[in-house]
Amino acid sequence: MRLMARQDVKSSFQNYRLGVIWALAEPFALALLIWVVFSFIRSGRAESIGLDPFVIYIVTGLLPFQWLVRCMNKGPKVFKRYGEMLMSSPLPVWVWPIRVVNAAGAEFLISIPVIFALMILFGASITWGIALLPVAILVQYLLGSGVAMLGAALGLRVPDVAYLFTVMSRVLFWTSPILWNGKDFPEPIQAWLYLNPFHFVLDLYRATIWPEALPTFRDAMISIVVIAAIFITGSVLLKLRVNEVRRLVS
Repeated sequence: MRLMARQDVKSSFQNYRLGVIWALAEPFALALLIWVVFSFIRSGRAESIGLDPFVIYIVTGLLPFQWLVRCMNKGPKVFKRYGEMLMSSPLPVWVWPIRVVNAAGAEFLISIPVIFALMILFGASITWGIALLPVAILVQYLLGSGVAMLGAALGLRVPDVAYLFTVMSRVLFWTSPILWNGKDFPEPIQAWLYLNPFHFVLDLYRATIWPEALPTFRDAMISIVVIAAIFITGSVLLKLRVNEVRRLVS
């Protein structure tokens, strides 16, 4: 799995002279652009988040989002992409959607220095919450794996799922606290926001810098149940369609 992830990351950037540096440059530039827009053009909106520096709040949302959206977009196409390998490989079927998750996760890990660079640049300090970073990565890994397996299983019979997941990834951007904070909503609505499990994932990442960003136990459990349901559903559907995968590539 490690070799697969390394191969996929290299192939993603082999045609670029700066190579993997683009994995750092893209989120860095995008975060700065959004920060300029919200901080200067709509300064009141940036202040309402309450977690400064705002640019770090943005980048800690964008980087995990890029990892998840790659799982969503590539999961339904995974068997079409690796079909020939499946014919001769003794590896279990679930390896191939997980390969997508690992490759996207490797790019995410490579881009983490962007966060620390911005923390130094804007004078943010490291807190005890940094110990939550491995937890955040693990939870997102489970979510991404569930999404990739679910997409791969559904995409076998309904190729249109690939387009549906692409649309859903765009919806996810605006329905997740990447540019907004759940506390902006009325209190009765706030708990329901955690039906989007990515909300909990982002809270874990933000808590590495702002421990007060941790959700309540109830909110966390709502998202954990949803993540578990996605992971179990994806793995079960994939297992039920193992023979179908073999027929597809034979």
